[in-house]
Amino acid sequence: LEGPEGNVPWNKMTGALPALKSAESDPFYQSEAFKGWFEELGDPDVVPTTMPTWLEEFAFFKDSLAISSGQKALLGEITPEELAAEWADYLTKAQQKYISQ
Repeated sequence: LEGPEGNVPWNKMTGALPALKSAESDPFYQSEAFKGWFEELGDPDVVPTTMPTWLEEFAFFKDSLAISSGQKALLGEITPEELAAEWADYLTKAQQKYISQ
């Protein structure tokens, strides 16, 4: 899926946005619907976010913690700052553990 031979067809099939700038030349992606996406990919100041899937704790984070605390934030039970602090604390500890191994 890393190269255009796999990534572009896979994204078309699943509806995901392509991560490759070369996909812009594919007729499928030349509509207005994708224009903003390719403008972002072409911006040197924009760096796509990668999920820290190398962290053992990431599965719990994405499948449980992010959902439960995200819902609390959406309901106004915690502030955005509290949400950010909780996520930062959890992921920072996980990253520090990973680095120390």
